[in-house]
Amino acid sequence: VETPFFMDGRKSSSDDMKELKQTITELADDVLESAPERPSVCQLVEDALPYITDHEERPIISKGKFVELLHEALRTQKSLSSKYSEEAIRSELKEDILKDVLLYLTKMGKLVAFDTPQLADRIVIHPEWLYEVLVGRLLSAPPLPPPYVTYDNGHANYKKACDILKTDYATGEEAVLVLAELGYLFIRGTQVMVTSKLLSGPPEHVWKEMAARPAPAEQPLYRYGGRRLHCKGTAGVSSALFPRLQVRICQVFKDEYEQVPHLWRNGLCVSIPKYQAEAVLLAYPEHKCIDVIVR
Repeated sequence: VETPFFMDGRKSSSDDMKELKQTITELADDVLESAPERPSVCQLVEDALPYITDHEERPIISKGKFVELLHEALRTQKSLSSKYSEEAIRSELKEDILKDVLLYLTKMGKLVAFDTPQLADRIVIHPEWLYEVLVGRLLSAPPLPPPYVTYDNGHANYKKACDILKTDYATGEEAVLVLAELGYLFIRGTQVMVTSKLLSGPPEHVWKEMAARPAPAEQPLYRYGGRRLHCKGTAGVSSALFPRLQVRICQVFKDEYEQVPHLWRNGLCVSIPKYQAEAVLLAYPEHKCIDVIVR
């Protein structure tokens, strides 16, 4: 999308929001036209979604409940039972196939399923709940009315965040896991880090040039390389894009290298001692680009 949208995200029925939804729908249709043909069972689940969402008010449910509602739709809806055999679907809709179907529908924005062990049994059938409730509470600040999480340079107490984020449909711990999986926050011990709330600049010791860093004579000189990634069109570097990239990199480095990168507003620095390498990512929203530099 090369045209930016400016709107109040709390007003889900506004004309601006309808225009955005229409644009997303058209883009999804374009993707479907060029995508490989889907198996019939995938089409079945998509056709049954309106019944499932109409008959289940909870925004997040178990996978077992989702399958139960799916078969209920097959039994009660003539438009479905005339096209699909429940017996055939039972034999076709194995666990591994259902997982692939749910992840496909997640990419299409129809629902939200997760590929992590902690959330593998949970499915969000009303995606708007994620943004209107969970993300709203996570990112809101005065003068908007509470509840919202309070931060100290992007950091918040884990238990306090859980208390704010819990709802009638999800525990606070589950809500934090969902937001972490979506790339909005990073769990770090007793704290959660929301990178979009970072205020500080880079630490002084990060990424100093060789001439400014005393080193023994035997230490090799750095070799630099990198890329500048430009955003196409007029959209620029979204205020949500780089913070979520920061979260994803934190998650990867915690899992792979058991360390957390240095983070600051519009920047991060990582080092991999095993390979004697460092990298820095710098976002320049005003120039619509991200620099990736390695040495």
